Amino acid sequence: MAAGSLNLRAALYLFAIGGSTIATDPAMAQEASAAKTFEAPPRLPLPMRAGQKPDNAPPLLRPVPTTSGTGRSGENAVTAAEDAFGFTIGREAIGIYSSRQVRGFSPSTAQNLRIEGLYFDNQAFVSQRLVQGSTVRVGFSALGYPFPAPTGIVDFGLRKPGNQRIVSVVGGLADYAAPFVEVDALIPFTEHLGVAAGISAAHEQYFDGANAVYLRAAISPRWQPVEGVEIIPFVSITRGLGEETVPTLVTTGNFAPPEVRRRRYFGPDWASKDSANGTSGLVAKVRVGDNLALAFGGFHSFVALDENFADIFVIGADAGAVERVIADPAQYREAFSGEFRASRSFPDGNRLHIVHASLRARERRNRYGGTAPAIVAAARPLGEKSPLAQPAVHEFGIQNRDRLDQVAGGVAYEGRWKGVGELILGVQRTRFEKRAALASGAESAIEDELWLYNAAIAVTPTERMSFYVGFTRGLEESGIAPDNAANRLEVLPPIRTRQVDLGIRYRLGDSLRFTAGLFDVRKPYFSNDPQNRFRQLGEVRHRGAELSLSGTPVKGLNLIVGAVLMAPRVTGVEVDAGVVGTRPVGQAGTILRGNLDYVLPFAPGWSVNAGVNHSGSRAASRDNMLIVDAYTIVDLGARYQFKLGTSPAQFRLALSNVADTYYFDINGANAFGITDGRRLSAYLSVDL
Repeated sequence: MAAGSLNLRAALYLFAIGGSTIATDPAMAQEASAAKTFEAPPRLPLPMRAGQKPDNAPPLLRPVPTTSGTGRSGENAVTAAEDAFGFTIGREAIGIYSSRQVRGFSPSTAQNLRIEGLYFDNQAFVSQRLVQGSTVRVGFSALGYPFPAPTGIVDFGLRKPGNQRIVSVVGGLADYAAPFVEVDALIPFTEHLGVAAGISAAHEQYFDGANAVYLRAAISPRWQPVEGVEIIPFVSITRGLGEETVPTLVTTGNFAPPEVRRRRYFGPDWASKDSANGTSGLVAKVRVGDNLALAFGGFHSFVALDENFADIFVIGADAGAVERVIADPAQYREAFSGEFRASRSFPDGNRLHIVHASLRARERRNRYGGTAPAIVAAARPLGEKSPLAQPAVHEFGIQNRDRLDQVAGGVAYEGRWKGVGELILGVQRTRFEKRAALASGAESAIEDELWLYNAAIAVTPTERMSFYVGFTRGLEESGIAPDNAANRLEVLPPIRTRQVDLGIRYRLGDSLRFTAGLFDVRKPYFSNDPQNRFRQLGEVRHRGAELSLSGTPVKGLNLIVGAVLMAPRVTGVEVDAGVVGTRPVGQAGTILRGNLDYVLPFAPGWSVNAGVNHSGSRAASRDNMLIVDAYTIVDLGARYQFKLGTSPAQFRLALSNVADTYYFDINGANAFGITDGRRLSAYLSVDL
């Protein structure tokens, strides 16, 4: 497996555009190359997908619904989103789901991310200079993917040049008066060649008083030498400077921490780091005739920290807090991934048969740990400034290294019958191998092979209504152990997952879309055990319903409303023994999101918008003896679209958390994080 992986990377290197060399691990640089993921070419002339309008049939590999060659002065998530299941464009994000949470699980942690509909193993921050936005694909909207995933898919769309030269400048004050400026250019050189490029700078301010400076840049040429061929190499880089450490609040019993004044940094000023992360790759698409689509590509993704800190406050019942600052030496993570896919269609009157063949491979390497002994301060009231002085030197230890290799081959079938329905079948054979060299000198290895499969059927009884039912079995990542765990930063093993879901989609007239689904997702459950090690403690089942209503009920009013109603449950030996409660830590059973945008008929160019975010109660301790209350956040805003000279422009004003509602994030068992309060942002977008 390892040898095969090296051969794969040697082949990929020939197509590499090169990841950024900044902060690359020397020990790993000898084998480093750009990695690959791919996407199919423009859509073949195929019949409609079940339940969709004739002018909205998806491509063989469905991309994010973004448009080549568009500026940023018209960005509006409410008017651009298809449904309430999660959508971002530019600086705006809406929906019940996101890259961090779909049906109660994280697609980012599970590595269920795509670029232009195609798989990649991501370790970095996906920069807005590189991508125009993202869409969460789950339920009906995931039917366009030959190999779906139980935790849903988050699909990123690249910025692409069109036929018109556009330079977009966006600048202003983000949350807490944090200044930023972004410049994104879409420049066509010839009929066949263009480039998208962007740079940005931001001095970000956070809810806890911490701050950081981020510099970002990306470039992605687009070459279309002949009709049906598209080649897009790209590279993006993010530099973080002076990133101050966010505090983690850990209580010693079944009680929540006291409320801490926001916007006052109480950690040590010296506990900050610089970082670099980036994503580079190549996407190539070829259409051969009317019925064959070939695609090849790949990605390289990395994160490098020059030093790393965790600032943990252990809070007793008397509200006194003992601060523990943990320092790590330089940390490094990177991933190479690649895929080849061929899609062949076979027309048959009103029926269409499509066969997909796919081969994927990835290699991931991590260097982590080496933690120095904790620096401890005497107990003090939570929120008081840290008295800890910076040590002359940190006594770092030996670091851990691990490597994961995986290869998967699969075949999928799509049968579409216009006006009747659709059948989807897929099977993959995957093999993975994980090897670790621990600081203790011990070595470990995990190898496994398994079959993954999926099946779905969609029926269209009427032009306005569709039903579907599906099943998926997957192999997903489980992330790393959190800062409050005894085994913090430990890379956790891949896990087997499965999902059953069904749903209905109904079009109300020409302007409203309603979608409802039921789901049952099951995965191994990880949390802190009584010895504070983050490990598997049972199995978790998320069973529930998801709802979406989107569209324009009346002229000038756009709305996106969604809800998740579920009963998350943990089972297993630890639950039976009373060590673990039946509710998973940090997971709300009720999530409601609503956004609207209304164009004022008496004020040309002006619109007002509002958003509501409600989250139900959550378990905050392993044994469920601590439950934190539900909370509701209300946001208000306005936008004004106008011409600045001859250039389209938009002024955006947003007041978030209007009532200054106070609540805590749940970062683990008895571990809490401070969250955002009331804040105002204002910025101007101009397309030159």
